[in-house]
Amino acid sequence: GWKFTLLESMRKRCTFLEHAVEVMELSNVDVVCDRAENAGQSHDFRESFDVAAARAVAELKILGI
Repeated sequence: GWKFTLLESMRKRCTFLEHAVEVMELSNVDVVCDRAENAGQSHDFRESFDVAAARAVAELKILGI
């Protein structure tokens, strides 16, 4: 099945997402509370996803699209 990782930098939104995942019992969803710039440097995340969706995070050349 599908596995989703939600990346959010704002603590308040991250807390909401964690709560929503728990309430809806979404076992295939992980919430990561970090900035994309930091998570992208981690070996756990770098080049480990098949699909990514982003909203207003950087210029396209920075995202590598």
